[in-house]
Amino acid sequence: MAEKKIGNEAVKNATGMDWQQWFRLLDRGNAKNMNHKEIVSFISQKFKVSPWWQQMLAVNYEQQKGLRKKYQKPAGYEISVSKKKID
Repeated sequence: MAEKKIGNEAVKNATGMDWQQWFRLLDRGNAKNMNHKEIVSFISQKFKVSPWWQQMLAVNYEQQKGLRKKYQKPAGYEISVSKKKID
């Protein structure tokens, strides 16, 4: 099971459903056979949740179903480096 950083209570307060309810609805909508953009579009068309929540629901669903690993982006992985200036 993928790690969910947003708890059930928070997702339910914001969307009206908890993670398991979302995962069941997305399973019934055949989201496992969709790419990220299609999952977000499905959520957007069927449910009244903000664009931010559409993304969170899609990413957590993909991670839960093994369609996306932690830190994975649609085009692969993204690595960044920052340089801290020390005075």
